[in-house]
Amino acid sequence: MMMQQPSTNATAALVISLLSLVGGFLIGLPFLLAPISLLMANSALKTTSMHPGHSDHGIARAAQIISGIITGLMVVVFIIVAMFIGLLSANGF
Repeated sequence: MMMQQPSTNATAALVISLLSLVGGFLIGLPFLLAPISLLMANSALKTTSMHPGHSDHGIARAAQIISGIITGLMVVVFIIVAMFIGLLSANGF
């Protein structure tokens, strides 16, 4: 008898990470979905790691990688914008 695999949010995490990737370049605001997708992917990976051979493991890993890259880029952009605003305010603009 085959045991049923527990369900995960891996597919939802991948869809949200792809939306944040495409929407982030087009509009900018969907970048904020990347950290949410990263949390969902990490949760799905925890579940799939407990069940070797789980069918959602690759999807969860892809969502984690895409979300991690987008989240990292988002942090870098926020730091650059903050430095630019600080530079402008220090120069009296």
